[in-house]
Amino acid sequence: EMEVETEDDIIFEDFARLRLRGEGADSSP
Repeated sequence: EMEVETEDDIIFEDFARLRLRGEGADSSP
């Protein structure tokens, strides 16, 4: 069960990646 990812888990992971990517862009002048 733990191996199977739900849509919420996938969306959360994608959101985290986009947020980290966004923060990196915001850090740039």
